[in-house]
Amino acid sequence: MLDLDMDSHRELPFPLVSVIIPFYNDLKYLNETLQSCMDNTYSHLEILIIDDCSETPLTLKDLIVKKDKYPITIYHNSSNQGPGYSRNLGIKMAKGDYIAFLDADDLWLPEIIDQQIKVFLSDSETVWVYTDGYYLIDGRLHRRPNSHYH
Repeated sequence: MLDLDMDSHRELPFPLVSVIIPFYNDLKYLNETLQSCMDNTYSHLEILIIDDCSETPLTLKDLIVKKDKYPITIYHNSSNQGPGYSRNLGIKMAKGDYIAFLDADDLWLPEIIDQQIKVFLSDSETVWVYTDGYYLIDGRLHRRPNSHYH
């Protein structure tokens, strides 16, 4: 783990991170997902939700999280194309210097973007940063290390 103090970069403008969330039909976890994004300690985010032609199109009214912390934009695919297509559309629409993918049924720990941006700011050759995953199975949290390193 890097011990890079973000305060040492306060004179630099914080890079904008575009959070891309593919979505299809199921609101069951989306508001929790968004809340985990809103609770992030990194303060320069935009959130792009790509609705992959849900049966009932997603609107901002469907979101019960406070929407004033970060801008949330919803884009709608004209036909169901799958999450890969939706992520790529999000990349095209993103205004950020960095892209972060978040699935509509996943949660982030509060410091994930802070920690990832620290890596980018400390090493100009870094092009990809990701984390291990944690899964809730039968009421128990299990860590699943990623097996691919770049």
